[in-house]
Amino acid sequence: MVIYSDKQRFDHHLVDFALTFLLEFNESSTLSKDCGSLSLISRQRWIAPPVGCFKLNTNVAVHPGEVYFGIGTVIRDHVGVIVTDLAKRANRVPSVENEELIALCEGLRFAIDTGCPPSVTECD
Repeated sequence: MVIYSDKQRFDHHLVDFALTFLLEFNESSTLSKDCGSLSLISRQRWIAPPVGCFKLNTNVAVHPGEVYFGIGTVIRDHVGVIVTDLAKRANRVPSVENEELIALCEGLRFAIDTGCPPSVTECD
């Protein structure tokens, strides 16, 4: 349990909030790049892995001018319950695509190390 601003929140609620916030931020960033179009981007829904399996979701957070980028990893079961998660930073590399690949590798390594090898992975 984490206490912040006199409110008690469970760790998994904070992770869910952070992932939702990151998804909304990414969607708004995409919309702002294409100001000529008024079409809305549909929100992607999480798709569960097969029963008894794990799903690995990874993402990165990049801030221009910073020497680091953030890596977020969440492993969920088939019901959607967070089994474990990881947040860390890594040194920037020349492209966001490479940073996404680094995040995926870190996520897979973490999943195997924690005994939760995924049958499904998802990243940008």
